[in-house]
Amino acid sequence: MHARARHLGFTLIELLVVIAIVGVLIGVLLPALAGARRTARTVACASNLRQLSLLIGTYALDNKGRSPALGIPYGALPNWAFVVQESMGRSGLARDVYASGSGSPLICPQTAAKLGPQTQRTYAVTVTGHNKNPFTQDPDDYDDQPVAIRLDLVQQPSAMALLVDSALAPDAPPERTASVLDWRLPDHVAVRLARPHADARQFNWVSIDGSARLAPGPSEAWKQPLP
Repeated sequence: MHARARHLGFTLIELLVVIAIVGVLIGVLLPALAGARRTARTVACASNLRQLSLLIGTYALDNKGRSPALGIPYGALPNWAFVVQESMGRSGLARDVYASGSGSPLICPQTAAKLGPQTQRTYAVTVTGHNKNPFTQDPDDYDDQPVAIRLDLVQQPSAMALLVDSALAPDAPPERTASVLDWRLPDHVAVRLARPHADARQFNWVSIDGSARLAPGPSEAWKQPLP
């Protein structure tokens, strides 16, 4: 009876073999699971951008083709991010209205995973064509007064970026990334554009017609001033 019980048990070598096999399986599975998680975050980010484009487009339909304000006022309506927040049932000033954590379409989950749970907004809107300083030919300046894109006058809405993944910028609060980006300015592209997807090689962007996709870099078309 004693010999039979000993035969049914595990030897130390057998236990070590089992532990080694489990370790190998974990080593194989963890990168795959991490990759699947990153892919899911990328898909969720693209979905957020499509939702933002839809909300901004709906606003334009009610405002003679004009988008919400691109820049000023940064902390209140009709700034584009606050228009989105109002559509979610939130209103007020920046310190009160921004939602942090998952669930907000203003937050890319991949960027939030890097920046932390306090993240409140991770996208920038295109201001190309509305930056009179330093482009004197522009009709207005997003940093001087409330200005909007005439979305109904854009000639190629499927080719023009409305919103993109953005990075922390010197003039942005630590919980929010840059909110505006002029594609004609190399320093804007270098500092404000984020590439959180595909192993930090690509970013999500959404066109004015609502199509969201990944890209490794900006298109030359985005340097064309928007109406």
